[in-house]
Amino acid sequence: EQFFFSDFTISSYINVLSLALNNYVFCNYKDYDTTPNAIVWRHDVDVSIKRAVRLANIESDLGIKSTFFIHIHNGYYNIHDSKTIDAIKEIINYGHYLGIHFDSDFYDVQSKKDLEAGLEFEKKLFHDVIGTSVDSFSFHNPSKFILSNFKEDKYANLINVYSNSIKESLSYISDSNGYWRFERLIDVLESSKYRKLQVLTHPVWW
Repeated sequence: EQFFFSDFTISSYINVLSLALNNYVFCNYKDYDTTPNAIVWRHDVDVSIKRAVRLANIESDLGIKSTFFIHIHNGYYNIHDSKTIDAIKEIINYGHYLGIHFDSDFYDVQSKKDLEAGLEFEKKLFHDVIGTSVDSFSFHNPSKFILSNFKEDKYANLINVYSNSIKESLSYISDSNGYWRFERLIDVLESSKYRKLQVLTHPVWW
């Protein structure tokens, strides 16, 4: 884990996106396999939907499309609230993709059946409340049990971004808790040492 306070600013964010554009091709989880020099840029929206909209706007200005994973069981925004719905629709209108940030603890997931039931429920919720479909999901704070037992490419016909296939195909960098795991993003982008890359950012840190 590495902490660089100056990395987590809007100007730094624009800088890393510009670097990524120089060396990689932005795509989504459906296309990374067939895209040379693919970079999949993802956001787990745990806390702030307003910050998510801000990053969505910045990316859109640069012609970038990323994937925003919305967490319906968080304590900070409510998917049924009209302001939240408007914010999510704004993210979609910028051309970004939407996914489910899935809290397996909320459903006490012990089996594939439990996982798929929870995902089907949330998928329907997105359709009914936001009026949109989703094509992928990420786990929220997954336990070792979850990570070791649910490695298939898809569940409930949604792409599992923690699947073995994605782990094997895409090198991974995350800003979890405002720290870089496992390398500093700007260093990786400048070196372009990885052929294909998955970048996870949490809008609240920027």
